[in-house]
Amino acid sequence: MGKKGQAANETALIMGFMTLFLIAFLAVISDKLFIATDDRAKEIAEDLADVIESELVLAANSQDGYSRIFTLPFSLDGKPYRLSFYNASNTEANFTHMEVGINVTGGEYTAFRVLPKNIQGTLGVGDNFARKHEGFVNVSAPLS
Repeated sequence: MGKKGQAANETALIMGFMTLFLIAFLAVISDKLFIATDDRAKEIAEDLADVIESELVLAANSQDGYSRIFTLPFSLDGKPYRLSFYNASNTEANFTHMEVGINVTGGEYTAFRVLPKNIQGTLGVGDNFARKHEGFVNVSAPLS
């Protein structure tokens, strides 16, 4: 084999290693990007759950006659989400709980909050009306 043939083989070998390194590097970066995106989605779901919890606990701790409209977004950072609200009377428990679910890589992430049992009604995207009357907080979602 001549010097030109050896140089061509060495160049091909170097190009092969560089390509392999590039593929491995892009795989690691892609994995980190998925993790960062999922972490962001989880953080946003937790933030929304905190907002809902604070609105409803404020209503529960207020005097009768309290009313307020609070708005829930139609999507979380451009992603659809699931909102579930379980009244204490429906679950036969001594508390009400609420869940905010969002799809992440490998499944769904759910932010779970336990609320006082005197909260009842439904939650939905858009404007929600919370009103305290006779010791109970009634939450009503917008009509679809």
